[in-house]
Amino acid sequence: MRSRRDRKHGHLFHRVYRHGVLLVLFVGLTVFGVGALLRPDRPWQELHEHIVQYMAAHFSDLRDDPEQLRTEVRRARELLDIDLSIYGPAGELEATNVTPPLPPRGDPPDAPRTWHERRRMHVSAPLANGAVAIARGPRWPTPPVPVQLVIVLACLGVVALASYPLARGIVRPLERLTETARALGRGDLSVRSGLTTRGEVGTLAQAFDEMADRLQRQMAAEKALLANVSHELRTPLARIRVAVELAEDGGPAAAEYLREIGADIDELDRLLTDLMTTVRLDAAPPLRRERVEARALLERAVQRFQGLFPDRALVVDVPEHLPALDADPVMLRRVLDNLLDNARKYSDAPITLRVRLEAERLHVAVVDAGAGIAPDDVARLFTPFFRTDASRDRGTGGVGLGLALAKRIVEAHGGEIGVDSAPGRGSTFWFRVPFRAPAQGTTSASM
Repeated sequence: MRSRRDRKHGHLFHRVYRHGVLLVLFVGLTVFGVGALLRPDRPWQELHEHIVQYMAAHFSDLRDDPEQLRTEVRRARELLDIDLSIYGPAGELEATNVTPPLPPRGDPPDAPRTWHERRRMHVSAPLANGAVAIARGPRWPTPPVPVQLVIVLACLGVVALASYPLARGIVRPLERLTETARALGRGDLSVRSGLTTRGEVGTLAQAFDEMADRLQRQMAAEKALLANVSHELRTPLARIRVAVELAEDGGPAAAEYLREIGADIDELDRLLTDLMTTVRLDAAPPLRRERVEARALLERAVQRFQGLFPDRALVVDVPEHLPALDADPVMLRRVLDNLLDNARKYSDAPITLRVRLEAERLHVAVVDAGAGIAPDDVARLFTPFFRTDASRDRGTGGVGLGLALAKRIVEAHGGEIGVDSAPGRGSTFWFRVPFRAPAQGTTSASM
């Protein structure tokens, strides 16, 4: 079910709706105006007024002179093309200019009445002394163009003219957005629509520009990645080439050169493995989730570290009961191993592995008392191939993919990773991942 916010219409909808209402109003006014101008009975209403005035002024006074009355009635037909019949108070025919005479319509009227028959106007007007005059005007001429067609054409013209601003207002930003998309498709990553239109089109343009920004940054990052990979591969390969040349000369140092070659090959293998894993995690996280006991996972990481570096002090601060995780154990172990190895490289003091439970999340922190990290470098720590100034030598620096890979693994598990550090105060690298509650009655062995 959609939320109430989703059901709300945007600016474009209201704009189209208001325009539609205005179109209906314009069409109504057009129909009324054209109908009034082309109404067929408009000129005949004016003729009716003249007929009534003519009959009231002339025929009422002529009823005392029947001959003159009949003459004036005939003249009405000759001059005005009006059929006319006059009846006395008792309904007797006194004069007419048409055969058969026009019949009276109902009782004698108190005021003039009009009606239409066969495209002709009829008038029934009272005269003096109860007499009645029945008049029939000339036939209405047939208009050259049907009134309905004129109204339809006028309405279409009004709709076409009134719709142009709306259509232009919608299409113009879309055309600009289309041109921007085509330019972006041709490889111009700097192009932007720059539209600030309100409503859905403006939102679409803003989303497109943001996408273009991300794409430009991604392409720049890919170029930097290729440059860094080239550099990182070139360095161990150069060392291997030199070592091979020296080893070919033989002598007691040949074995040492071969060990150097092996170390460089291991470095290349780690680089390529980390690089391929990072690329796979960016495309589609290849996690193999299973139920993993958090305590067992931490124990294996601690055992590995203590086995490889028995001379380094590691303080483990872990609660007695830990939940199970729905996670990829190999990937999470990689995160733990990376954080512990980094702490070992940059600090000679004891390292602390601290675990806490926070709102259905497992919070793991690795604390060292090293030199700390400059604020400008903290924001870039999880960028591929980034290394601080203190990590440039071969013994400590690596290639700068460990933390970037750790970030992708943690985020693929739905968690987050970060660092709290300051120069001279050491560093605390931490990550949080969601967990599943442990089964009732389950106990964990202590480390």
